[in-house]
Amino acid sequence: MKVGIIGCGYIVDAYLSNLTRLSAIQVSTVADLDKSLAERVGAQYGIPPRSVEALLMSYDVDVVQNLTVPAPTLPCPPLP
Repeated sequence: MKVGIIGCGYIVDAYLSNLTRLSAIQVSTVADLDKSLAERVGAQYGIPPRSVEALLMSYDVDVVQNLTVPAPTLPCPPLP
C-alpha cells in the first residue's frame, strides 16, 4: 500500500519511524504547506516531497495520512 503523508511537523518522525518498518507499507511521498519541512523530512527518510495539492491529486497514492494540526472551524459552546 502506498501512503502519502500530509503534515511534516513534530509528530511525523514517530509515524515514519514505524511506517517505514512495515513491509506492506511504502511511504511514497510527504507534503506540508511549509515546503522546507517536507524537503527536510523527505531527505531524512529518502521520500520524495510534493506539494499538498500534488499529493492530493496523485494517482500513485492509495492512502493519505493526515498529520496536520486540527483547527476548530466553529467556536465551541460554553460548558454548562
